[in-house]
Amino acid sequence: MAKLLLNCANQSVQRRLSAMKEAREKMGELFDDSANEAIVEELEIAEELMMQIVDAVGFVIKTHK
Repeated sequence: MAKLLLNCANQSVQRRLSAMKEAREKMGELFDDSANEAIVEELEIAEELMMQIVDAVGFVIKTHK
């Protein structure tokens, strides 16, 4: 179960990095703090999911010690 949760977390991180990289490549020099902030807001749901996955992994580790 822990491996599944870690895999989900890893996929979430990879999607976030890909979205940021893609935006930077598309916008070039126009990519600034406001563009970064807009992307962060779009990825907020994924961030919340990531936090829940990390909490779940921590709980699994804590209960199986």
